[in-house]
Amino acid sequence: MVSGLSDFLDRVGAEHASTRIPIMAIPDYYTAIVQHLRGQGLSAQELDKEIKTSLRGICPNCISWAHSGLLFMPSLVRQIGREKGSMYGGFSRLLDGRCQRLNCSSVEMLLIWKSEPEIERQISSYLGSFEADTDQRLQELLRPDVLAYTIDAIFAQQLKSARAHLYSGREFADVFVWVSVVPPVWRVETLRKWMFPEGYAKFFDDLLVESRYDDRNIAVMHWTYVSHGEHSRAYLSFLAAREGTGATSPKRGNLVLPLDLLNDEERRQLHLS
Repeated sequence: MVSGLSDFLDRVGAEHASTRIPIMAIPDYYTAIVQHLRGQGLSAQELDKEIKTSLRGICPNCISWAHSGLLFMPSLVRQIGREKGSMYGGFSRLLDGRCQRLNCSSVEMLLIWKSEPEIERQISSYLGSFEADTDQRLQELLRPDVLAYTIDAIFAQQLKSARAHLYSGREFADVFVWVSVVPPVWRVETLRKWMFPEGYAKFFDDLLVESRYDDRNIAVMHWTYVSHGEHSRAYLSFLAAREGTGATSPKRGNLVLPLDLLNDEERRQLHLS
């Protein structure tokens, strides 16, 4: 973990870096990062692109994620004055030095520059293993912002070092992304019995309910990440948005499930064994 502004800046622009900061310090860090990149000779266009693709923040407690645009706003408000505009919701809470999620008491944020490389490698490797057979709608949703959130959520949950199944979710405009992180397990059979005692399909169906999948036009994605250093593993489930909305169009979209996480009974029900 990188600690302190100077150490963080030494790695900005080149590689993954992270530091835990007070939420009230976001404007100071954002301004310092911009000045640092300008000092490296980046043009305005290059700087804007680098910030948008590399900088984000995540709550170390509830895993609420903030893209670079949201991190810019406290700096803007500092410049123009809070009284000049209407501030509300999660953004208003950030201005007060609190987590953007209403029921979270955290006053700190994990500031991240670029994706953690080992997690990114595992995610990319898993996607590459079945890319040719993947539903086109899933491919369209594997955008940089969705993948950045996925990797950052895994990274932040790993730092909790809990011997338990941790999961969090974030809604984007067209997809609800869930991320599970589980401690090391030696056998996939143990993973199934320990983390999904009622069956993985039942757990995924519960996530669909939490996402309100059947009430609106949204896809659902769930990553399960077994955290074990170089031997970590990633699994992905995906259900495309329904074909139409309302009671007259109840058909669900195409489904992708990680076969390794399904127990024997689930495989039989899905005619996979």
